[in-house]
Order: sequence, then C-alpha cells, then structure tokens
Amino acid sequence: MSASASKPHAVHLTAARDRRLAHYRIVRSNRILVRPLGMIDLGSRYGGGLMSRYEALSKALESSDEDALEFSFEDLDLLVGGLPPSARKFPTWWANSSKPAHQSRHWMTAGYKARPEFARETIHFTKATPEETASRRTPKAKKKQVSKDAIGVTVRKPIELVPTGEATRSSVMFEWLTAGTVTLENGRLETPTLRGRPGVYRFTISEASGSRQFVVGETDNLALLMNSYRHPEPAQVASVHVHELMTKTIERGGAVGAELVLAALHAGEALDFAYRPSRVLVASMALTELHGRGELVDDV
Repeated sequence: MSASASKPHAVHLTAARDRRLAHYRIVRSNRILVRPLGMIDLGSRYGGGLMSRYEALSKALESSDEDALEFSFEDLDLLVGGLPPSARKFPTWWANSSKPAHQSRHWMTAGYKARPEFARETIHFTKATPEETASRRTPKAKKKQVSKDAIGVTVRKPIELVPTGEATRSSVMFEWLTAGTVTLENGRLETPTLRGRPGVYRFTISEASGSRQFVVGETDNLALLMNSYRHPEPAQVASVHVHELMTKTIERGGAVGAELVLAALHAGEALDFAYRPSRVLVASMALTELHGRGELVDDV
C-alpha cells in the first residue's frame, strides 16, 4: 500500500450548477486528483432521473488511484445532491454491507471501504482487499428449498377463537375549535400562537382550485408543536414535510386553517388529555371520520 494510505488525502469539490445537472471535479492542492466526472443526473433533488444520486460517489472513487481518501460531509452533500440526516448520525448507514440494496454498493463495487468519523464530520474511504471486493460482487448461492414434509415438520392449524361474552360499547364526543390561520409573512411561515397544553390538532389545507387535504395529529404541548411546524429542524422529517406543504399551498393562493380539540367525553366522562392514549383515541376517530367521508389525509 502506498504512503498515502497512512494519511488520507482531503478531497474538496467545486461545482457549477444549473437547474437539474451539475458538473463536478475533485481537486487536491492545485492539481486534479480525480478526472472530471461529466454531467451527473442528481436524481430526486434536481427533478428526477434514473441514475442513483450515489452513482456520482462511485465514479469519483473509481477514477481515483489513491489508497485512502477523506471526504467532508459538506463535500459529499455537493457530490451526491444531499446526504440524508441518518448519514450524519448512525455508523450503520456507512456499514460496508454485502446487501445489494444497501448504499454501500456504491463504494464497495468501486473497491473501497468506508469509515465515518462523526466528530470531524468526515468519511474515510480506504482500498478494500481483493477478497473483500470479490465477496461484494459475487452473489451468494441460493439455498435449496426443502419441503416441510421432507424434514418432518408438523403443520399446525391456527387455534379457534371463542367469544368470551365480554363486549364493550362506547362513545366519544368532542368539538373542534378554530385556532386561526397559517400565513406567510415576508416569506416565513407563521402559525397560530398557542398555550403549551396537550391537545389534538387538525390543519385544513385548501388549494385555490377548491381541493383540500388534512393533517391530523396529537401532542402534549401545542405551543412546541406549532413552533416545530414554523421552524422545523432538518431531522424533523414530518415537520419539514408539513412546513413545505403549507408554504407551497399559500404561495399558490390557497389557505391553511388550524383547528383544535382540547377536551372530550368518553362514555359521559371527561378524558384525561395528559394521558397520551386519550389523545390518540380522539385523533384516530378524527382520521376515521375523514376517511369515511372520502377526504384526502396527508400521511405524516
């Protein structure tokens, strides 16, 4: 192995972007380390395409003759069009797996193994041994299927279910309260200001064309919930999705209304909304009612 293996080369990316395609090259010091990759379809981030976003990483590694390379997360974001949040958190995302569906195929088939160093926000790629590369590319032989009768397995029938005679009949009553509307102020999403109390919420997202859809959920703190939709963190995938959905609807001339349930009766007795199953019960009934009416419910 060359001397470069002991100290991996830092890799930096420069990119010239247009709306859907990017032309990347990898540079070390003042000379080109990896040849230009050409026009790379970045897939879902830039409007779709058949090529996997990680194909750009494969081409970069295949074009390198170095025994060890070091990429920062920022450089990998540029190269592949954005890493998922899990790639910055979990070592298993960078596992050198032999599974065909795993993203590791994009560096394993290029002859490299990955090792994350989250404290420095970098990923180390080192040359894999010939044996490791061969095991990654050679599919495992399928096991021969043997019938259960041939190995003496007794097939058991499922048990017969018998009524116990115990039946439950119940009813739940609740009312939706209007909490105002979601608006855009100077391009920023503004949600209603609420108290930090438990409750069930519903967003009615209406397009200018007349179509609409609903988002229903429950929380132990409505104030924090609204704030998460107003300023979602990148790791809050559901909040980011709803934030973008509401923002785009308002930009198109639509409207978003917010409604709440703060109390409910079950068999004539008040439900304890501090107890999460009570809130889940009301939210589930709200979703069931919308489904029965044929309304569109966004699955978050």
